[in-house]
Amino acid sequence: MRRCSLIFAGAVITISLTSCGRTKEKAYDVSTIVLKENESIHEYIVEAFDETVYDKEELKSLIQSEIDVSGGQVSLDGFSVEDDVARVSLSYGSSKDYEQFNREIFYVGTFGDAVLEGYEFSLQLYSVKDGSEVSVLKLPGMQDEKICIWESGHELKIDGNILFFSEGIELINDHCAAIREGTYGYVIYE
Repeated sequence: MRRCSLIFAGAVITISLTSCGRTKEKAYDVSTIVLKENESIHEYIVEAFDETVYDKEELKSLIQSEIDVSGGQVSLDGFSVEDDVARVSLSYGSSKDYEQFNREIFYVGTFGDAVLEGYEFSLQLYSVKDGSEVSVLKLPGMQDEKICIWESGHELKIDGNILFFSEGIELINDHCAAIREGTYGYVIYE
């Protein structure tokens, strides 16, 4: 169960807007995880806010309290409430910090290291280039390819290009993908 979702429970509901380059009105209109080229991880949470449950200062304080007790490298970079929408920006020191804080699968590293850590790759893989099915075992040099495995309903934006994506992933463009809440998937990228 995601820690921030627990904080927002009763106070907000997820809104459905767009992001990952599908609109230019705002940088992130849906909750999005951003993997930067320098390997930093940023999370932008965008949810409807109902001030009848919490006021915005109480919500900000609750989020900061959860960060303080998380034990990982997590920082609150931004917080705002406008037009009944809460926007929270968090940074993580590593994918392990994200995984621990949110209590969900989130891995960023090489394919070879993911295999060594025990991740299984049974989902069908597709090429971004032509949409064809690809066998993970038949990809040359696969051990060194970068991979992100995640299960949140967030969109994932990568400073780079997605090469392959698993079933269950909605490819938005060559640097952004989405996954349904309650499922998991992975993208291989450069």
